[in-house]
Amino acid sequence: MSLLELLQLELRYRSYESRLSSSKWADWVRSYERFTDLQAIAYGYGKLLIEQKRKAQLYLHNIKDSYDQEYEFSAYLTEEEIASLSADADLFHTRLELELTVLK
Repeated sequence: MSLLELLQLELRYRSYESRLSSSKWADWVRSYERFTDLQAIAYGYGKLLIEQKRKAQLYLHNIKDSYDQEYEFSAYLTEEEIASLSADADLFHTRLELELTVLK
């Protein structure tokens, strides 16, 4: 994807995420969130992404009234998914194609 396409995706995401995340666009929003995780994996940051998710979940666990945030966080890839996608290029590309199909 070009830088322009990535920027357009980000602008679209921000619009949908802030206003429409519980609407018919919810699947698109969730797919974009997984796409951002896939980009981190593609650049070799799978292990760091897992560590970041662990720290974020610990932080959310310690915050009162964080149920909504924990729910929103659950839309991203899990640690297990990140590890398997990092280790298997074919699985990674299949998942990437799936998310890109939703984002089109």
